[in-house]
Amino acid sequence: MGNTNEKSPLNDGLTDEEGGVRYSRSNSLISTRSQNPDVNGHVLPPLAFQRVRRCLMRLPLQDGRQMKEEAIERVAKHIVIETYDSGKDIVMKGRPTKGIFMIVEGSAKVMSEKGDEVLANLGEGDFFGEISLLFDIPCTARVQADANCVLAHLEPSSAKRLLRKVRMDILDWFVSRRYLPTSNVVDTERCLRRMTFTSLRSCPVFEDWGEDSLKTLILSLDPAPVVLYQPHTTVLCINDPPTSIYVIIRGSAIIQDNQSRKLVTINVGNQGDDPVVIGEEGQYLENKTSLSVTTTTCCEVIYIKEEWILNTLDEYPNDAGVSWKRRKTSWRALLSKREELKRKYPSLFQSEVIYQMLKNSQILCECSSHCVQHLALYGNPQEYTVNDCACISEEINAGCLVLVLTGELELVTDSQMRYVYTVSEGEVFCLGDWMGGGQLVARSDSLTFKVDGSVVSETFEKFPNCKLQFPPEPP
Repeated sequence: MGNTNEKSPLNDGLTDEEGGVRYSRSNSLISTRSQNPDVNGHVLPPLAFQRVRRCLMRLPLQDGRQMKEEAIERVAKHIVIETYDSGKDIVMKGRPTKGIFMIVEGSAKVMSEKGDEVLANLGEGDFFGEISLLFDIPCTARVQADANCVLAHLEPSSAKRLLRKVRMDILDWFVSRRYLPTSNVVDTERCLRRMTFTSLRSCPVFEDWGEDSLKTLILSLDPAPVVLYQPHTTVLCINDPPTSIYVIIRGSAIIQDNQSRKLVTINVGNQGDDPVVIGEEGQYLENKTSLSVTTTTCCEVIYIKEEWILNTLDEYPNDAGVSWKRRKTSWRALLSKREELKRKYPSLFQSEVIYQMLKNSQILCECSSHCVQHLALYGNPQEYTVNDCACISEEINAGCLVLVLTGELELVTDSQMRYVYTVSEGEVFCLGDWMGGGQLVARSDSLTFKVDGSVVSETFEKFPNCKLQFPPEPP
């Protein structure tokens, strides 16, 4: 993360201008570690390298296998760096393919054909244009620069010569990327239903539902399986009754308390990120919400009314009904431990806030929603004043995990550390090999959420594909 805020000198050599866009031909690789002597010394800036490689590794090529580094280097020799001014159209619906664009810096937006509605927001690291290129069809959407942006562009002539044929059905690609259909190249209703099914199937709340019960629920969604919320739209308000569940499958939003203070951000990309469920706790505990949720970008949301859920439970009592009742009983038992502090801090100890803070942390960023929710359910909230011991050495050595909701903790070690290790608001602590043990001490009044080491061990045994991402030792 150390250099991510530094700007790369991408505009060097941008001399030709045509229609507001400047071009620079780059006969370069995207890796500074290339073994090819013919191209050494011609290197894309590191930030462009990251964006291009990330895109190429995700394209549905070679029977689903990821591209090898040598193939990526061959493609990267033909990358063009372009800049577009805010409001400039990059691709137009119905026009021939212009190739694949990868956003290095800045942002863009997918527009309706008339340009009167935003359908999706694209940020740094996102790519577009691949559908028309890979499936050999006209552009399926209009994309416009939302702010001045720098793009890495693979032109059609180069792409068709260098990339292998696509091995995925176009409908499967739309579903996997959670693209809202913008043309008749896919059946809109079928695409949205499949997108909804795969998204809900990946949510813990629906993981034990059978296929028939989940399909029945989806068919009851009205007016559409997926609803598009525009930026700055309120999804959930303080004191809303527990009558719905909202599943964000793409987009960004913020969760705020009753004083409009931001508690945590929600970011669900189209790179296979797990959907985020809002309102599950309210359904189980039957209480009004103590937080608000507002979109910051266009958000694709699956809106599920309580009555649709109850109707499905009645129709499938031995399937969805059993699963729902079991989760409701479990949640009520576990969350009852937090009643005292939750009355005092209703928004902070809402399960959605705990889950999202854990999910956003560097330590748990690679863990699935099922893994993170398990940790969020089995932890315990704590309140400390200055100089209180928040976690003793035995707990730390046993592998406990501590989320700081407010305030700051410091690791006081028995050894002579060369630096002070602190855990600030929104960060998660778990002992790394290089930290030397010790105890966590509150350096200010703090609220924490602690998960015992035994629960952490049990969780990662249950989800063996999930790994903690420990911070590296400072130099």
